[in-house]
Amino acid sequence: MVRIRRDKGKKNISAILVICVCLCAVAILPCADARATTLEEVRAQREQLQQQKAENDRQISSLTKDKQNLQNALKNLNSQLYNVSNSINELEEDIEEKESEIEQSKEIIALTEQLLDIQYESMKLRIQYMYENGGTEMSILSLLESESFADFLTKSQYVLDIAEADRQLLEDYETTLAELEEERAQLEAEEQELVYAKEQLEQNQNSLLSSISGTKTNLDNTSNALSANQQASETLAKQIEEMEAYEKKLEAEKAAAAKQAMLSEKRVAQIAKQEAELAAGNRVATAAEGEAELLAALIYCEAGGEGYEAQVAVGTVVVNRVCSTYFPNTITAVIYQNKQFSPAMSGKLALVLENGLTTESCRNAANAVLAGGISGDWLYFCVNEGGINGTVINHQVFY
Repeated sequence: MVRIRRDKGKKNISAILVICVCLCAVAILPCADARATTLEEVRAQREQLQQQKAENDRQISSLTKDKQNLQNALKNLNSQLYNVSNSINELEEDIEEKESEIEQSKEIIALTEQLLDIQYESMKLRIQYMYENGGTEMSILSLLESESFADFLTKSQYVLDIAEADRQLLEDYETTLAELEEERAQLEAEEQELVYAKEQLEQNQNSLLSSISGTKTNLDNTSNALSANQQASETLAKQIEEMEAYEKKLEAEKAAAAKQAMLSEKRVAQIAKQEAELAAGNRVATAAEGEAELLAALIYCEAGGEGYEAQVAVGTVVVNRVCSTYFPNTITAVIYQNKQFSPAMSGKLALVLENGLTTESCRNAANAVLAGGISGDWLYFCVNEGGINGTVINHQVFY
């Protein structure tokens, strides 16, 4: 870039001035509840309120997510509790059914034992009868009295069949009884498994009830915190709205003061002299390290919501002042000159730089004017309220 060619006898102390002015520019913002009287104070308060609201909104967003997560967790826990409760009910029904089966098994076993006893007693009675009525001798005599060999074999087989039938019945009853006992043992084992499973589910149910209680408490606390933050955010939004309205009023008063100053012949003559000197000079500025970003941040503060033409115009005013003997000779010194640019005094400029809020459009505008793309002979600008002869660009007038 081409350096400014001027014989104004100013010393180039930009490097030192950048550091000094930047340090001096850091100031504690006034309390939001204190009534500001200057535009700079109002803007500082508004920036503070906006930062508070932004932080509050972040908390609202975080609490909203926490609330949603807790609601989902509570819904999931209730669903689990519903399933566990149903499972417990089903197990209770299974246990009742198993107990009924066990009782039926016990009754069958008891009946079988009775039949076994009856069969055993019947067998003993038959044996007793045989012995009391001749016993073995009677049986042999009965066989010897057989009319034929075939009759002898028939009678012999009959005696054997009775004995075999008694023995088989006893074995069958004993086998059946053993099977029934085994079945009852199996049913009782299954019942114990069901009881154990029910106990485990009941423990799970108690744990879920405890988790649900804790989650409900957390949800209530989160909902209360969210409600409080939402209310605080609404209060801050209202305060910001009031502050912006008051800021517009002060800007109007500032514009009116500029308009009144323009009625002063001395002031008009001074501006005319400044403009004449400016027109005769070579208006190309060299930015020290970091000054291009500083200029872009100021453009963002003053015309970030305006079009590119207005952004270039703001940058033009800064460069024109650097080139004028009526103002400091560095970009940093011009921007931080006392009572000149409100964002520099209010803390808004520092906030934009700190958080990297400058847009690409504002950076392009700053680079354009630093490269020599000056768009006018202006040294001043303010909100256009009428009464000032100058170039109106969007909502501002440059003169």
